[in-house]
Amino acid sequence: MSPDGEMRKIRTIEHARYWLRKECPATDSSRQQALDVVEAAMDCMIPVSRARAALTLAARTAGFVPASATAV
Repeated sequence: MSPDGEMRKIRTIEHARYWLRKECPATDSSRQQALDVVEAAMDCMIPVSRARAALTLAARTAGFVPASATAV
């Protein structure tokens, strides 16, 4: 969930790559590192679980929080 309350569900590695390249509000090193890791996972060079973790970190540094953390 973004700081504005927007929900994002990224379910495929292709969507993760698109989000990082085109829609991620941050342009910091964690976004670029996540993009590099996602692309390496797409090339089967590293496990997808590492890409998922890098994407989560990039999203958090951009101000997103897991929806479960905002549940009442």
